[in-house]
Amino acid sequence: MGGSKSQERQGRRLLVTSPIKSNQKEEPELVCSESQRELRESELKYRTLVETLPHAVVMIQDNKIAFANKSAAESLGFAHEEDLIGLDPFEFVAEHEKERLQDYLRRRLSGEPDVPEQYEAALKNLGGHRIAAEIRVKTLSFKGRMAYQLVVTDITGRRQSEMATRLLTDSLEQMDEGIAFFDLDDRLIFCNKAFTSLHGYSAEELIGQHHSTFVATEELLSLAAANEETRRAGQCNGELLHVSKDGKCFSVLFTSTLVRGDSGFPVGMILAVRDASEAQLSERVLMHAKERFSHRFFSLEDELHETLGKLNDSQTQLNEYARRLEQTNEALKLIISEIEERNRERERVVYQNLNANVLTLVDQLRCERLPDSARILLESLEFHLKSLFSPQLANLPLATACLTPQQSRVCDFIRAGLTSKQIADVMGISLATVVVHRANIRKKMGLVDSHDNLATYLRGKF
Repeated sequence: MGGSKSQERQGRRLLVTSPIKSNQKEEPELVCSESQRELRESELKYRTLVETLPHAVVMIQDNKIAFANKSAAESLGFAHEEDLIGLDPFEFVAEHEKERLQDYLRRRLSGEPDVPEQYEAALKNLGGHRIAAEIRVKTLSFKGRMAYQLVVTDITGRRQSEMATRLLTDSLEQMDEGIAFFDLDDRLIFCNKAFTSLHGYSAEELIGQHHSTFVATEELLSLAAANEETRRAGQCNGELLHVSKDGKCFSVLFTSTLVRGDSGFPVGMILAVRDASEAQLSERVLMHAKERFSHRFFSLEDELHETLGKLNDSQTQLNEYARRLEQTNEALKLIISEIEERNRERERVVYQNLNANVLTLVDQLRCERLPDSARILLESLEFHLKSLFSPQLANLPLATACLTPQQSRVCDFIRAGLTSKQIADVMGISLATVVVHRANIRKKMGLVDSHDNLATYLRGKF
């Protein structure tokens, strides 16, 4: 199996090494004509040239690859150039490029005018990696039939370099500082928009000009010293007097940096300049702001000391007020204590009089023959007189404070065990009015949704 593969590659190699063959039958080498010998030598030179080219060379015939050199195989990810023979060349073209490249080749082969010999396309190798390629196409006769030869140059690195250069250029163009690049002869090679605007020139007018063109005459020695310092130390900072196109002098702050190539040798200098008037204005504004800040700082410091003094005075006054308030509270406590003691003494005297005189009269009246209604009123009067000095009064529900005087009398009769009809007779009101009073009393006592008996409740609370 390995031998057959080797013979097949050898057969392909013999096939592609002779792009042009004679129609005459082969004769022994001893009788070859001089022209055939020259043709073989020419073919050998051609093949040697193609094989040693750093560019990929591919010959396409009948929409198949008929020949490829070693560079083509390496670029497309193949180990041997013979592995490409017979493959469809459009397998190695990016999908979005196929239609456009096919149209180009068709127009190229048909001989349409104004079709460029050079073409750029996106290719892909065996692993699917994208390749930016520049393709040159030529038509020729191969084995007696029309074919076309493609010379492909990988420009991926060049495109990346161009992208990096474009990004760098765009970045420099957007900078506020003026940027200029000078060669070793101090000639300007590149400058951005900020540099041209600062000096009043166009870019075309500045390119190729000597550095001294933009510097005032009296500053030429300073310029030479700055250039010497840059070459010696690699960088120099300072201030110079520049001249604009209209002859106006203005001061700039500059930074000059030495640029070295890949070999390490100097190739030029980069100059970054900024209008010093703006910096000076900013410095003046900064100094003015600093002065105002210092003045305000000392002013605030004085105000702070004054406020602290007032705060200390207020604290002293507050402490004195607290001391006096504490003394006043102590005096009030003594006064309240004396008042409570006097009230207790008065209550004791009243309670003694009540027991000795009023309740005695009530007991005497109870012994008299009184109607039932009067007896009920007498018992209610006795209850209220005793309740005046009962400690249970402090625990009465808050709802009792909301009762009307008539509702309070109804409560007394209910607690005494009278029926609603008896209460109506004693109070001289209708039975319906008593029922309404009972309902309102239950509502104020919070017994609307309760099954407690009102008389039992009142006896337990009062």
